[in-house]
Amino acid sequence: MPPVLSTENEQNLNRICEEYLRILDKYQQDVYNIRIIHHVIWRALRPLTIVLHHRAGSRVERQLRMLPPNGASDVDYKFEVSGVHIDASKSETSNMYFKSSCECEDARNAYGVLYAPSSLKTFLASHDQYKPIFEKAFTRSLETSNDDHILLPNIFKENVVKECGFQTKQGSQKKSSPSIAVQGAKNETDAVPCLKLTTWTQEAMLWVSRNPVNPMFCSKWKKKIVDTVPLYVVPTGNRRSPKSDMEWRLSFVFVEKACFDRIAECKPRIRHLFGLVKFVFKCFLDDLDIFSSYHLKTLLFWKCESKTPENWDNIKPLAFIIELLEDMEKCLTEKNIKQFFLPDCNIFPFDKMDVDRVTMLRKRFFTMKKEMVGMIKTTISFDLGVDETLVMKNWIREIDGALKIKTEQGVKEGYISGYLTRLHSMTSHSLLENHTKGTLKTCVRALENILLDGQEDSKLCDVLVKRIIPMLAPQIHALSQEIYINSGFCQFRQCTESLHSQKEEANKADIDQIANIRAFDAFEQYLKKDFVLVKTILDTVMPMLKRERCIGLTLSKLHSTCYLDHVLLFVMSHMEANGVSTNRVFIEPNIMLAHLNIQLEIQSDRDADRDSLHPRMMDLLTQLYSLVSSSSVREPYIGSLSYKHIGTVMLMGYQDFFANRSSSKMLCPFPEVPSETLIVNISKVRNFDLR
Repeated sequence: MPPVLSTENEQNLNRICEEYLRILDKYQQDVYNIRIIHHVIWRALRPLTIVLHHRAGSRVERQLRMLPPNGASDVDYKFEVSGVHIDASKSETSNMYFKSSCECEDARNAYGVLYAPSSLKTFLASHDQYKPIFEKAFTRSLETSNDDHILLPNIFKENVVKECGFQTKQGSQKKSSPSIAVQGAKNETDAVPCLKLTTWTQEAMLWVSRNPVNPMFCSKWKKKIVDTVPLYVVPTGNRRSPKSDMEWRLSFVFVEKACFDRIAECKPRIRHLFGLVKFVFKCFLDDLDIFSSYHLKTLLFWKCESKTPENWDNIKPLAFIIELLEDMEKCLTEKNIKQFFLPDCNIFPFDKMDVDRVTMLRKRFFTMKKEMVGMIKTTISFDLGVDETLVMKNWIREIDGALKIKTEQGVKEGYISGYLTRLHSMTSHSLLENHTKGTLKTCVRALENILLDGQEDSKLCDVLVKRIIPMLAPQIHALSQEIYINSGFCQFRQCTESLHSQKEEANKADIDQIANIRAFDAFEQYLKKDFVLVKTILDTVMPMLKRERCIGLTLSKLHSTCYLDHVLLFVMSHMEANGVSTNRVFIEPNIMLAHLNIQLEIQSDRDADRDSLHPRMMDLLTQLYSLVSSSSVREPYIGSLSYKHIGTVMLMGYQDFFANRSSSKMLCPFPEVPSETLIVNISKVRNFDLR
């Protein structure tokens, strides 16, 4: 049953959806390389461990992510225990091996038990690095004639996450799921421990010989995937199996990523359409916890095989939503969802088929087809700042105008700078972390290698060489002059100094870049209490002219070993007291420059009992207030981690400082500090905001 729209309005809404999805996808793809390098650096700079961190899920699959207003977006990780090899069947090697075990006829190819020879079990349980994970994770097998041991999935899962040092969320360790919910720096994270197979299973190899209607997933391409992309096993069993607490499931997570890469290469429009269907699914069906987005993705892959290229060119967005969700409704009736890579494997969620939920699901399928147009309109209207209550004709006109402006503007610099701020913040925090553990030299060397590799990519080179490396050089220099001098970062400081000497001839972009770098430089010297050098730096720099180009500075919990003034300490304690779940916050460069100027003035003011503020201090505080008032509530993150919120907390810190500075409880002269509550609870997150 299609949504009730006139033919003309349906055509217009389809056209609007196409254009909106194209623009949103451009936003997300323009920062894709930044997000990938973010993960590469993060993984490389972790303290040495046997657990490898792989990004997974919709972000690395380059799916278009469209969420309802204020919708949440999580992060998926695979935690691979390296150096432990799993054979696809029992062999003559001393490796562990995977043996199919599930007694359910329609799922046996997907599930199995992991067996380890006694010698391997002894090695893993006694090795210094593997012992915390494997020592108590084996049990003796009663089914094999030899002395093989079974690796217990749930103990393995809990031990791996514990070894990674992540803080698990209460109630997140479900035996029926391979993942554990942990808290990342900002986003909620689903962590899935796993082990890699040495080869594909025989059953999975049959995927290669399947001939699709669409040549996108042709046999030649699939053979290449089998040769280059490994399979994994994850710790979860089939809930209908009596051996579920001992079973592991085959995982095709990186094969699925390869499929999405292929879709992006052959028919990018499919990604746009799927993003829209997934949005509708999340709005209407996800909360019932029967079908998952993985089921939806599986149905998409089958569509990619069965639809011709011409079909994909001609299908309209609203029609595709109905088509794919009707496929899901058919799966409910037939109780069958074929696994895309394994023959005779049904991934239908039999364990969730209680009467009440199924009844509700059928109702949702019916009402969703009527209500989805309203939800799509609401989200597009909010993202583009258009009143959704306008009559359809006027709404279409306003939306068309907003889409035209979005197209002409291109991807906003503030959006890209937000990702660069996050990239720099993570790298800076990792440098501090390694410095405290005595591994800074190794960390800097690893960072150099990544950055050198990145220079071969023209897009990454522009990001890394021009905007990230110059911001890191001052910090490395401040942490260790010796390591800095012997690294490739030294040349970037010299390059920066050359820019400063030519600042009168520099264009506006260069001036902003100089001011941004100098703010980082001044902050690092300030942390070392070198106030003379801080003053020298501040005397040579002008404020940034185009603030949306800036990369924000990071104030981290690891800065507690450095010099921090009353205001910065107030920021960290206030954020922690108010339950903001992050170990670092972001400060806009202009605000930091203004803050450092005030702190230098405080350092030079010897009259500690002064009961009033002198004119220069008044001017500096007024300048800070003005910068905070005009700063962004949506960058680099919306709400509590925005520049405006952190700046507001800094103003509160100054109020506290001056109120306690003298016997008269002198008040700081801010006309009105922005409402912290309004900033933190800002209405809704847009799809064009950094999430």
